[in-house]
Amino acid sequence: MNTRTTWRKLIEHEMTTQGETMADVVGMRASEYASPRAAPGDEDYTPPIEWSGDAWLDIEFDGGYGSAEGCRFTVWTAKRVYFPTEYDGSDDCSSAPRDPCDEAMRHV
Repeated sequence: MNTRTTWRKLIEHEMTTQGETMADVVGMRASEYASPRAAPGDEDYTPPIEWSGDAWLDIEFDGGYGSAEGCRFTVWTAKRVYFPTEYDGSDDCSSAPRDPCDEAMRHV
């Protein structure tokens, strides 16, 4: 089973379910941690590598089960904030309302 994907594909899928498109994006930020389990102050901590532009959206990675592989990101529109989620190592994208409202969120 091919589990190769990109953040663009996963984000666009979530945006479709929310009635939005990439044209609605007002900002985004992404970074990659070389030592994702280490915290500042730990001996093996490496500061984040900041991605500029939107090239990170199209980098292929294995989105299947095992371990999370996609970079960290936040994408926001006027209505929602999009972010990476993971279940048992399988990467996905979820979103939450940007402003307080009566929408209850599922577990992520």
